[in-house]
This record gives sequence, C-alpha cells and structure tokens, in this order.
Amino acid sequence: MLRRIFLCLLFGLAIWFVLTANASSDSSDKNHNQKDNPKSEKTSRAKPIQTRLVPYRDMTTSWYGAYFQGKPTASGVPFDLSKMTAAHKYLPFDTRLELINPRNNKRVEVTITDRGPYVKDRDLDITYAAAKKLGMTLDGVVDLKVSIIRISR
Repeated sequence: MLRRIFLCLLFGLAIWFVLTANASSDSSDKNHNQKDNPKSEKTSRAKPIQTRLVPYRDMTTSWYGAYFQGKPTASGVPFDLSKMTAAHKYLPFDTRLELINPRNNKRVEVTITDRGPYVKDRDLDITYAAAKKLGMTLDGVVDLKVSIIRISR
C-alpha cells in the first residue's frame, strides 16, 4: 500500500515537472518566433510528438465497451468503443499514452477522453478496440506498462 502511494506521488511529480517545463519552453519559443517572424501569430508549427515524457509505470488496466457506446464521456466526446481512447482519474484530457502488454509485447497508443475507472485497485480503463489490439479482451484486467507520450494542457 505504501509503495503504491509512493509511486502515485512520484508519477504526479513527474507530470507536474513535465507540465511546468513545457509551459516555460513554449512561452520562450513564442517570444523568439515573434521577433524573427512577424507572421508567426498566423502560422502554426506542428510540434513533434515527444516520446516517453514519463518512464514506464505499471497500471492495472481494464476495458469497457458496448454498454457505454454513444454515451457522453467526461470530456464531452461521445464514447466510441472502436477508437483508441482511455479513462484516467486525473491525467488531463487529450493526453497521449503508450500502453504495452508485457505478456505479449503488443503496443498501442491511446488518448485520455474520460474519467475513471471507479473500481478499487484499477488505474486505467481502455476501450474495447485498444484492449483487442493488446490481446487482453479475454483477461479483462491486466497490468500494463504505461508511458506518457504527450500531456495536453
């Protein structure tokens, strides 16, 4: 129990560190671009996706599907069991995660669009499509390795 609390605090601090570091670098990038290019306000640069902002962490993961199809998620987007999305208790919406099933080394990227899971000892809920790609539909609940790829603000 104490280990789980410690890991959650460590994970939270890592997220906070990444958010504050990205916020300060984004503001300096904007100021630099405005001096060099007066049209920079109108044009947008695509930022490359940063990989593994936070190292892999084990998360107890379950999947949810047909019962929630079409119902609104916490972010307001209708739930679609065929999309690669997930629910987490506190990660910001539109945060991208990489999930790895250590049993078969299958990988998938999901986007946080919902809140949950609301079952004790579970950290993440993923859609049926993501669970199928990871090969965990028959198991129901699996410990996956999770890494944050991009944190949305």
